[in-house]
Parts: sequence; structure tokens; C-alpha cells
Amino acid sequence: MGATVTVSLQEYYVNDRQHTGTKVITNLAAETGKRKYQVVVTGAGIITPDGTISWAANRVLERTAGAGTVQLTDDEYVITGSATGTNRKGVAFTCTITTPLKKVFRVGCLKNFVAGQVSVTNKNGGTLTLNYDPVGGEPCDKVAAITVNGRTKQITLR
Repeated sequence: MGATVTVSLQEYYVNDRQHTGTKVITNLAAETGKRKYQVVVTGAGIITPDGTISWAANRVLERTAGAGTVQLTDDEYVITGSATGTNRKGVAFTCTITTPLKKVFRVGCLKNFVAGQVSVTNKNGGTLTLNYDPVGGEPCDKVAAITVNGRTKQITLR
């Protein structure tokens, strides 16, 4: 418990855009075999010709199932936390996981969350909520719902 890993980007570019930031991962698990980590991101940014996107985040990832086996296909994780930042046009935003995001390590479930909600608000009053389980039951169906300023639309995740 308490062990940390720090990753700092230095002169890192993707498609001619510089990415910056530092990520600190701290082991919060008190028992051997448990998995619970805090991930703190500071000074994150992407420098583009149209402006700089910047953010900071604080999340906790916890394994909630599968700790007693060596196979991955019975593992489940939940993620909680939030982020704040500014988009390339200088508009501040806040992103909050309002219902823990759930990741299930089964075939068909690996690419997307099966449950949870994320809410994004900006300083101009805009709101967006992404619900990974709009039908209930936590199916591995790639169906989600997005609500923008009170209007909801069901979507299919890639």
C-alpha cells in the first residue's frame, strides 16, 4: 500500500501536437491481491494550432470481482472521480463520474463500460450526460444514452 508510479510526458507528440502532463498512480489496496489505485493527472494538455486543451483529473480504480483467480475473464472494476479543464477555445469544463463506471472483463464487454454515468458541464451552462446502461441490467450491448441540455438520444458505441 502507498507505492507510487509517476509518468511525465517530455517532448511527446502525436500528429504534430504536443501532449503534456504528469500522471501519478498510487496503490491504495491494504491487502495483497486486492487492486485499488488512485490516478492523479496534473498539467495535462494538448497544444494544437487552434488552441491548447488543458485538464487535471483525480480518479480511483478498484477491482470489485475476480481477485481470487488468475484468469482475467472474471475481473470487474469500478472507476470514480472527476476532472476539470479548459477546451481549446478557452471554455472551462468539469467532468464528474456521477455513478461509478463499471468495466467487465468478458468477451463482448472489453471495449466499453457496462454501467455508470459521466456528467460534463461547461462555464457557459451547457451540460452533457453519458449513461452507459440506459436500459438497465448491465448488458454488454454497446448501447448508451447521451443527454445534452435535457434532450436524450440513444447511441451505439464503437
